[in-house]
Amino acid sequence: MNVFVISGMSKDVSIQGVFLGTSPFLVAMAVLLALLMAFPNLALFIPNTMK
Repeated sequence: MNVFVISGMSKDVSIQGVFLGTSPFLVAMAVLLALLMAFPNLALFIPNTMK
């Protein structure tokens, strides 16, 4: 939804350009999700130290 808002606010950037601009962040989030699924101790390290 925010992509459409940004596309509407800036008239010189197409919606395709906005999606291309956000693609590195989507890739980074997918890599982070894969890492957390492969190594759940990365996310559980701090909560486990509070016991």
